[in-house]
Amino acid sequence: SGTTRLVQELTTPFLAAAHVDGHRHHWQNGRSMREVCLSVAGAIGLPDQELREHLDWFLAGHQVREPDVRGRLIEWAAGRSASDRVEEARLFARFMQACGSRRPFVLIIDGLRRLDREVLRLVDAIRAPQLPIIVMLVTRRAHVLEGQHQPRWVEPATWELGPLPGSVLDRILSEVVDVDARTRQRLIERSGGWPGALKTGIKEAARYGDVVPAWPRWLAPPSDWDPPPPPEHT
Repeated sequence: SGTTRLVQELTTPFLAAAHVDGHRHHWQNGRSMREVCLSVAGAIGLPDQELREHLDWFLAGHQVREPDVRGRLIEWAAGRSASDRVEEARLFARFMQACGSRRPFVLIIDGLRRLDREVLRLVDAIRAPQLPIIVMLVTRRAHVLEGQHQPRWVEPATWELGPLPGSVLDRILSEVVDVDARTRQRLIERSGGWPGALKTGIKEAARYGDVVPAWPRWLAPPSDWDPPPPPEHT
């Protein structure tokens, strides 16, 4: 989406220059502190034994030298429930502290619909010990659920993106598809200025054959090209 691309472009120069480390986590990959840690370590989906070995290697490489501390983090990340939310926040913070042990760390959490309790707890767990970590949240709505207390940091930390102008959307269309003027105008108007909606509109138009890829484009097929044979029906 447009917001995801923007976040990547904002952080890439710093990450490429090796001044900071970074990780992008898509919230649909896991809605908990544990899943975020597994995502950062590249351990989502590993079988139990391989998971523990991988976490031991990851934590040891991030300066968690004490075997007992490393063991508790591994057990928790591998599935052992924390005794309470305070312990869970403490374990998560220790894991994140390891990520920032060598240089400042950027944690990007994408795919949020809104700031729910789990997200707020995650941010609070990082803020409380003042870890050298930048947290970037990509969300559709930068406010908490109705009836929940909104932390003071939310409003001053929010950067709201407005819709893109039609000229920019027109340029995006030109880069990805070839459409007639009427279809082009319809796609731009229906998008409301949002790249994600424009992408959805392009997919819908493609079902009816209204768009073709903008590149590569054949003005004429190569001389040695033969169309594939029709599929055999059994």
